Amino acid sequence: MNERREGFGEEYPRGDLMQGLMLVIFLAIWGLDSFVFKVTLYGGVIRPPVRLVIATLLFLGAVPLGLDSHRLVFDAPPEEPKVIDEGVFGVVRHPMYLSIMLIYLGLVTATGSLASLILLVGVFIIYDRLADYEEEVLISIFKDEYEVYRERVPNWVPFLKN
Repeated sequence: MNERREGFGEEYPRGDLMQGLMLVIFLAIWGLDSFVFKVTLYGGVIRPPVRLVIATLLFLGAVPLGLDSHRLVFDAPPEEPKVIDEGVFGVVRHPMYLSIMLIYLGLVTATGSLASLILLVGVFIIYDRLADYEEEVLISIFKDEYEVYRERVPNWVPFLKN
């Protein structure tokens, strides 16, 4: 997946490995806290059906976001390097990473795992650094065109002005 095409930029070195490790650590902590230790955020206040509905909505938002961004970048990349600002990339600059964060948040919401929420903050910081690195690479390639895109499209939260 870390295939590099000349002129299209690059991902953070060993970024795939970091993401895989974060996933394994997150799922281990989430599973232990959710099903063994059961330290929850809700303390029985928010009923499981409500939590599951919210988690399902997060998953339903994450899946098309991730699939559309993957399609635009990997399935049908442009012949010549260009700033992709259509589809989900016209709404947020890092839709793949955002979709992953929404899935993590959905898991936290479903079970109310306090340890997972704390870990999720750290995971977000790492993803933000990955995104910053990739943006610096894109700025070095596309210069003003990418700067204009950054001014127009928010980093993480759709419709939130920079």
